[in-house]
Amino acid sequence: MSKNEDPCDDKFEQDFHNIHASYDRAITWCNVLTLMTLGVASPCYGVAVADAIIETVVAIENHARCREATSNY
Repeated sequence: MSKNEDPCDDKFEQDFHNIHASYDRAITWCNVLTLMTLGVASPCYGVAVADAIIETVVAIENHARCREATSNY
């Protein structure tokens, strides 16, 4: 286990690192597309934010389920 010594927290932390990396990549592509299309691709930013929010909600739900499952033992 990592520094947290809790598998649920470790997974949650890794999920957030992945969400952040995915968001950074999406914003980079949005910047490129917006510049190439002279602003037509600007809705891309909203999609990137919405995706990050959805992924965060899923990560929180998975963490809660993990904690619930491990607290039963």
